[in-house]
Amino acid sequence: MRRVADSGKYILAHELGTSSNKAVLTTTEGEVVAIAQESYPLHHPQPGYAEENPDDWWRAVSATTRRVLDQAGISGADVAGVTFSSLMQTLIPMSKDGAPLYRAMIWLDGRSAEVMRRRLWTPPRVQGFNVFRLINFLRITGGTPGHTGKDQVGKLLWLREYQPEVFDRAVRFIDAKDYLIYRLTGEIVTSVDVAVIWWLLDSRKNRNEWHPGLCQLAGVTPDRLSEVRESGVVAGKVTAVAAEATGLAPGTPVVNGAGDMAAAAVGSGALDDGTFHINLGTSSWVGSHVRKRKIDLAHYTGCVGSAWPKEYYLAMAHQETAGACLEWLKNSVLYHEEQLKEEAGVSKIYELLDRLAEKVEPGAEGLLFTPWMFGERSPIDDSFVRAGLYNLSLRHERGHLIRAVLEGI
Repeated sequence: MRRVADSGKYILAHELGTSSNKAVLTTTEGEVVAIAQESYPLHHPQPGYAEENPDDWWRAVSATTRRVLDQAGISGADVAGVTFSSLMQTLIPMSKDGAPLYRAMIWLDGRSAEVMRRRLWTPPRVQGFNVFRLINFLRITGGTPGHTGKDQVGKLLWLREYQPEVFDRAVRFIDAKDYLIYRLTGEIVTSVDVAVIWWLLDSRKNRNEWHPGLCQLAGVTPDRLSEVRESGVVAGKVTAVAAEATGLAPGTPVVNGAGDMAAAAVGSGALDDGTFHINLGTSSWVGSHVRKRKIDLAHYTGCVGSAWPKEYYLAMAHQETAGACLEWLKNSVLYHEEQLKEEAGVSKIYELLDRLAEKVEPGAEGLLFTPWMFGERSPIDDSFVRAGLYNLSLRHERGHLIRAVLEGI
């Protein structure tokens, strides 16, 4: 028997991840009623490229929305509101009729590293940064674009140089979550936490306004970017067209939401100043809400915007590949997945990875793994650094390799 919300209303939350969209329907009291997931492809057309199709996201959101409504046996009119968390630092150039002009360059895309060095981080340099521009970024944003080419500034510069027709035709440049909000509501809105790590936002004392001078460095004007609003505000209401696609009722409120890092920070419960949380997914990070902006440039650690009340920032140290290393291990090292699961009596291959690693002593008999499979941000900001296995010997078996990868992460 399905759980009926005491209020008669439900909340629909979508988590737009790198590999799939997860929809969760809850009562207004927070009890989970239904869950659905839909995957989509990640494209690597050239080394350093990482792209996804925004229309794939929309199809996934529409499909999972209908699925959880069906599972719960409710209509779209029973949904009190919709919100999102999503991947961040994803660039979508949008035409005047709202269509993506290019596949989304996601957070993992590092193609612009060379452009950043040549056009932004020009001499005189300190640790690879133009010293004057570095000071300006730190003063205004509390952080800075890195060297990896994975920041929005670099993606804008790359588009401007290598895809000038796309760059010129784009009336807006938006992030992943904001594209879905646009498809649902017709509004072009972003949240503070997402906007801060475009490194074009004046975050001093939480002013949270696009800075014209920094925008000029990226070749854009503030009017070509999204309106910046707090995570908890209603960004718009579901349109008739979106209602037909999703099964939601026209006029359903859509709350702005947050990027995955800021949403996870609130969800972790680590809300007090200086209390830390760890998140492990495709990528991973360590973070803490703080009242004053902090930065450790040498280790590319600093503050981004928070989904928590306005007076807070979110101090972050981000690791590019965590669960992605396990995905590589599963796909590239463990052959005959179905046979292995049957032999081990497990339903998921990761259960087998756990069992094999558990049989090996901590330290994996000296085998070390560095989890830098697509460059790194913290503690080293380097798009070219790569993973490695060290001290590998004839004594080491599959379990040692799995243990080393887990410990390396």
